[in-house]
Amino acid sequence: PLFRSRQLRELYPDLASKFISIYNPVKPVAVTPCEKRREVAYVGRLSFADKRVDNLLRIFAKVSPTHPGWTLRLIGDGPERQKLERLVSELGIADKVDFAGYVDHPAQELSSASILCLTSDIEGWGMALVEAMQTGVVPMAFNCSPGVAELLADGRGALIPPGDIDAFAAALADLMDDPDRRAAILTTHHQFLASLDLQTISNRWATLFNT
Repeated sequence: PLFRSRQLRELYPDLASKFISIYNPVKPVAVTPCEKRREVAYVGRLSFADKRVDNLLRIFAKVSPTHPGWTLRLIGDGPERQKLERLVSELGIADKVDFAGYVDHPAQELSSASILCLTSDIEGWGMALVEAMQTGVVPMAFNCSPGVAELLADGRGALIPPGDIDAFAAALADLMDDPDRRAAILTTHHQFLASLDLQTISNRWATLFNT
């Protein structure tokens, strides 16, 4: 939203003062508290065209040998599941990867993870990243869109150059190895999430219409 408003201001400088950005509100999630595991998670469709879960598997295969206690949990389903299951076997990580399938309440499934990875080639707002923040999970993603860049700005997560699998693997390994850094990232989420709650967004709309 902020990126688009900046674009409009650049395109129409004479009307710059007329543009304002207001996020969509985010519903709070209710999850049962649980102990964090040494678990990397993904939430979304299992597809190649946009989500590139195959790249996440390749990234995890790079870090797995030096992080034997960690597992990868894929929450969601999609047309490429069988291909991804075969790729898991080819990469030799079948005993480290859990295909959770479709679930009605992904936030609850996500809440036990320590890190969420989004390896999309293209993404809009990236709700999985918001859900990670809501459930105390450190988010990381390729910098594939202005929306993702906004979400992970100001230290709210790890933002990786688009398509750079080696850089993603290195950043993931660093987060796995550094619980203090993960804890520090989590402290940045509360204020950002508060800016997205329904009352805050409603107040912004009311202020706009009363101006």
